Order: sequence, then structure tokens, then C-alpha cells
Amino acid sequence: MRIEVLSGQNYSARAITQQLSRSNKTISRELNRCGPYSAESVHRQMLQRRHGSRKYTKFDFAMKVQIDHQVKNASPEQIDGRTRLEKCDKAVCCSTANR
Repeated sequence: MRIEVLSGQNYSARAITQQLSRSNKTISRELNRCGPYSAESVHRQMLQRRHGSRKYTKFDFAMKVQIDHQVKNASPEQIDGRTRLEKCDKAVCCSTANR
């Protein structure tokens, strides 16, 4: 909100950075991102980007099926050791196998 007010008063990006104790690059990126700066529209865009993103995980469905099968016959520590021994593309630790 303060960026919007200060830019509306024709403050430069450097002057805004001094007022807000932020990096010059951060403020200039915010001001250049979407034309005339509006805190409400920037916040809305941020929420849309966050909603569209997904948490990174190496644990996919095929791996889940494989681990579910192995859990019936081995402990999580054994599964961890087996994946490391076989140098699988995706090794799992004990806590992942416990899930």
C-alpha cells in the first residue's frame, strides 16, 4: 500500500526504497511489473500465482505404488537402504517411507 501512495506522489524508486528500507531492485521490479502500481491488483496477481503453483516433490504416484508394495515386506529402513543400494533415480528416506 505504501508503494502505491509514494509512487502516486511521484517518488522515484530510490526514494521509495529509502522510505521503506527495501532493496532498490525489489521496488523497481514491483513498479515495472504491471504498469501503474496498484497494491490491490498486485496482491490479487500474487494470490493467483501462488494458487497456480504446486509444492515441489520428488515423490510421484509410481513411487508411491512401489513403496506401498515394499512396505508389506520390509521396514522403512530396509526400503531406504534398498533404494540407495540400487542407486534408484529417486531414493527415499525412512520418514518418506513411513508416510
